[in-house]
Amino acid sequence: MRVRISYGVDIEKVPQKVQDLVYESIEALEASGQLLRRIADDLDSSEENIKQILSTIDKIRIKLSAVDLTIADAQSISQGLDNHYNGEENVSDRRPTMDPSGDATTETEGPGEG
Repeated sequence: MRVRISYGVDIEKVPQKVQDLVYESIEALEASGQLLRRIADDLDSSEENIKQILSTIDKIRIKLSAVDLTIADAQSISQGLDNHYNGEENVSDRRPTMDPSGDATTETEGPGEG
């Protein structure tokens, strides 16, 4: 299950946080590329190890899906940073909350409401 977490950082540190996400994605993509090369080599003897090839392909696909979500997070944070740089006035100072349906909503100002 994927959850969103939030915490505050100085605006000057946001690019570094995005960079960290991007480097994490690069490392995962490089590792997946190495596994794909190994699969390509192993296909020469696929009769002997097709189950292992299938298992590895599945693992790669799951990892690539996770990388895509990380890249989407980096994009979303970068979009917020761009909005900040361009003076968007509708950027919320309040933390979003998650309702049981999974929809992000803005926290109300009164305690216990939301």
